[in-house]
Amino acid sequence: MSEPTPSPASFSAGRRWSRAFNSVVGIASLLAIVVMVNYLASGWYRRWELSNSGRFDLSPQTTRLLQNVTNDVEAFICFDVEKEKEVHGWSQSLLRQYANLNPRIRVRSIDPSRAPGSVSQILATNLLGTLANKNFILFTCEGRRWVVFANQLSDYSRPIPITGENGQPAIEFRRTNFKGEVLFSSAIFAVSYARQQKAYFVTGHGEHNPEGVSADQDYGKFAAMLRDQYNVPWEKLNLSGTNDLTDASMLVIAGPARSAFTTNELAKLDGYLRSGGRALILAPNMSYAASVGSRSGNAINTGLENYLTNWNVGIVSTVVQDDTNRPAENSLLVVGDGLTPDHPVTQSIAATKGGVLLVLPRPVGRLVGSSTANGPNVERLGQTSSEGIETRDVMANGVLTRKFFKGKFPLIVAVEKGAITGVSADRGTTRLIIIGDSLCLNNQILDSADNRVFAGFAVNWLLDRPQAMLEIPPKTLKDFKITASSMQVRNLGLIMVLGFPGAVLLFGGLVWLRRRR
Repeated sequence: MSEPTPSPASFSAGRRWSRAFNSVVGIASLLAIVVMVNYLASGWYRRWELSNSGRFDLSPQTTRLLQNVTNDVEAFICFDVEKEKEVHGWSQSLLRQYANLNPRIRVRSIDPSRAPGSVSQILATNLLGTLANKNFILFTCEGRRWVVFANQLSDYSRPIPITGENGQPAIEFRRTNFKGEVLFSSAIFAVSYARQQKAYFVTGHGEHNPEGVSADQDYGKFAAMLRDQYNVPWEKLNLSGTNDLTDASMLVIAGPARSAFTTNELAKLDGYLRSGGRALILAPNMSYAASVGSRSGNAINTGLENYLTNWNVGIVSTVVQDDTNRPAENSLLVVGDGLTPDHPVTQSIAATKGGVLLVLPRPVGRLVGSSTANGPNVERLGQTSSEGIETRDVMANGVLTRKFFKGKFPLIVAVEKGAITGVSADRGTTRLIIIGDSLCLNNQILDSADNRVFAGFAVNWLLDRPQAMLEIPPKTLKDFKITASSMQVRNLGLIMVLGFPGAVLLFGGLVWLRRRR
């Protein structure tokens, strides 16, 4: 009987080398395909927004803007991530979308609590030391800067009753929208397509000094904010001079407390405003008037009081206090219902229940019965609570008597007027913001409460900054509530802890048994 022919070894040296070679070729081919796909994806990027909120789905306006940006723009996200985790994540994801659309947009996220040195260096390089310990996003391009603060990125709901710790009733505020796209696109537009805008600080009547950085009463911080944060260079201006104001984008009249405006100065101011000019006017109060040496130590009649009646605004030479909202002596915090919730200047501050700190403010409001169809639109931005007290000296029977009047007193107003008949509105719509206190933006108080944020909103509104032109609506945030019983929660936990790992082990075991056979 012949011996059976032996079969060749299943794992001969030749077959082992052949299989090894096939494996190497397969792995190399896979890596080559991955590299080629990534290379193609880098040049033809496409992202799909799968969430129904569309939070990071860019609008056509932003897409067109980014396609035309040819300058290098850097965005520094300086957030304390632990405190602003939610909005930090949204901002970072959205800005990365910007960077993917245009590689000239570079995004860098820095947590001040983990890398304080890096944040300090950025602030020092951009002359923004006043922003230390704040959460913000800084956009820079060729020396131009624009800052977006964390509390500008969302609006909030009205107080919602909840059950707090130990079952105690509490309230919370929930974000209702995310305004990242309009603010980021506006910032990129502002720094990359810089339209020169210039502010003038009016001088010659005892106004606060915009060049002063050490004295509390000076306006050095506010002037630096204009130049460094909002890319608005400024100069001092005496209206009695020969300047024609053709390059003025905004006037700042900050507490003229020593002398009144002349007729010629008021005529020059009127010509500027009627041609679509913009102005931030802060009425002097008694405290500042006394410090600069006015004759009586009281708030004088500057001439602006009579002039502003042409714009349907009245300024009263009295003092208002509000014990309900008085954090310190002589101060008044315009907060809560005192701030108008639907005006661009105060909307965000009112939504977060913030406040604007004033000192011995004077009542400023729309003249009663002054509204006409084609007249200026005067809107209250801030007022006292119903517990406000106005102190007024009244002449009765030949005797000067001090009386107190209680109620809600307007303290801040915004004025807007379209083209005036017979006058060329070269700059567009006339806009004014008038505040009954000039100390609220000085070096000492600017960083109190939300005064700096309020000042930023006021400047942007007066200058009609790009967010008004882009018309990008905020992204609505939706809350989803899942209700489950304790049994359902326990079952879900068992599925997550035991079910998924168990399924993997079961599948692996079946594969092992099959290969054993």
